[in-house]
This record gives sequence, structure tokens and C-alpha cells, in this order.
Amino acid sequence: MRRRELLTLLCGGGAGIFGLQIEASAQTPTTARRVAFVVSTGPVNQREHEFFRAFVDELRNLGYVEGRHLTLEGYSGEGRFDRLAELARSIVETGPEVIVAATDPVARAFNEATATIPLVVACSDPVALGFAQSMARPGGNITGIAVYAGPVILEKYVEIIREIDPRILRIGVLAQKLSWEKHHDIILKNFADRLGVQLIGPPLEPPVNEEEYRRVVAVMAGQRVQALVADLSGANFTYAELIAELARAYRLPALSAYARHSQAGGLISYATDLQEQFRRMAGQVDRILKGDRPGDLPFHLPTRFRLVLNSKTAQALGLTIPPNLLARADEVIE
Repeated sequence: MRRRELLTLLCGGGAGIFGLQIEASAQTPTTARRVAFVVSTGPVNQREHEFFRAFVDELRNLGYVEGRHLTLEGYSGEGRFDRLAELARSIVETGPEVIVAATDPVARAFNEATATIPLVVACSDPVALGFAQSMARPGGNITGIAVYAGPVILEKYVEIIREIDPRILRIGVLAQKLSWEKHHDIILKNFADRLGVQLIGPPLEPPVNEEEYRRVVAVMAGQRVQALVADLSGANFTYAELIAELARAYRLPALSAYARHSQAGGLISYATDLQEQFRRMAGQVDRILKGDRPGDLPFHLPTRFRLVLNSKTAQALGLTIPPNLLARADEVIE
């Protein structure tokens, strides 16, 4: 497939941000800087993509005016993870000045596609994924945000879900294979015995798609897990609604690292403020456009988390949310 055909297929007929056409960048003033914003699935616009909206708003706060100082080009993989590498190569060929890549699969595709165009990525753990030499000094052409808060975060997930039901001892962990091998083995060795629980796989094998989620959750159900925990893997954001659906189907309390999980009917979310993180990414893009090297800019780490509870789901599962957990919740969905 030719490059233009692929871009047309995966950019909704060629439509860019704010009604511009992807091909229209040549018509913008020569002083306008080109930035590509790429997600793995779903639409890329301010009305439907809350993180893109936060990103654009922060650029405006920094003084950028679309069409005068900046041309934003939005791309979505539309959930076709097998095509991300080809999409990345096609976008790289158009020569944007900065590429913003959201989620692990998109970041990986662009990390492999270019070593020269600055990349600002949102990923789980850039060091473990091989994107960066360190959080403080990534090196190369990459910086961004790392939503993984360290191995101890999984312990926090387990503590929260057992606070609702202390009888839960067997917990299925939805994590991509690399995350499991790099992080969750530490959890298994250091935390599981102390917490008195079993953390059960299998990990999600690539290509991670709806079929793979259904397979893994079915295996976990066959192993008699009593709850699900979906970690900060980028795919768990993409498939947050599916995870909530599967948890309901198997009548399992589920906790996710992404708030959209609870909004879709999952029981609990313990989530970093991704809107704030994408505002930080806009600041990184600003610094790069002003001449800073991306490899010198540290990755931002999450510092704040929001606890969201879905009381309707709790009632459907026959669970009572303890008053002290309700008191700590940032949001309760009725």
C-alpha cells in the first residue's frame, strides 16, 4: 500500500485537526511549526479525546496559535496495531518537526522508525521498553511522560481491591509480556507472600488485541481468580472498556490504572492525572521547538493519583464499599 493511501485510511479520510487537511500543511505560513499527534485507537480531536484537548489547551497557554505558529496533524491507528509500524514510517516520511506518540505500541513504532525526529511519548516505562537510557537523561531523540510509578504501585492496587473484600486471595494481573517480565516478577517475589495473595497471569502476548484480552481473561477465570487488576500498560488504556465488559461478564471486581475503566462500568480506578501529564508533554514540545534537545529533557513521572469508585458496579457484584475507602475517593460513580 502506498504511503498516501495508508495515511488516508488511518487518518479518517485525510482529515487533520481543526478541519485542516493532512495535505494542507504546505498552505500554512512558512513560520508554522509542524507537530504530529498520534494515538493507537479512536478519534483525534478536542471533543472526543480528552488528553489531546489538554495538550492543545496548554500549547495555546504557551502562546501557540494554530495556523500561524503551529500546524497540528492528528493520526490514529484505529486499533490496527499490526499497521502501526507502517503508519509510523509513513508519518516520518512527511517530516514533522516533532512527533507526539501516545501509548507503548505507538511509541515503539516511532522509536523504530526514526532516530532523528524528536519524539515526545507517553508510555509505561521508557527504560524498561528500551526507549531511554535513564529517566533523567533519556538520550537520543526521545523524551515524554512515564506513567509507570514503580513496582510498588501494583502493591497499592492489590491493597485497594482487598480493602473492598479481604477474602480475595487470587488476583489476575492484566499486563503485557514485557511489563510482566520487567516488573511483576519483582512483585511476585517481594510482595505476594507478604500480602498473602497469588498474582496470576498469563501475560498479554503480542499482538495485543481484543481477541488476546478475551483469551487471557478466560484463562484467568479458569484458574479461579477472584479479581482482576489492569496495570499501566498502554494497551490497558486502549481496551479499558473491554476490560470492564469482561469483568462484568465473569462477575469479577476489577481495578484499572485508567479512570475510563470505572467510567465504563469497572469497579475501581486508581489513576494518574493524564490530562496534567499531557499538559507537561505540551511543555516539552515547546522546549524542543525552541531548540532544546529531547534527550536532555527528563521524562516526567506521575505524582498524583485519583481514586474512582463505581458504586453501581459494586452493588451488582454484591460488594459493599467500606466507608473509609469512600471517604478517600476522588469520585464515586452512582
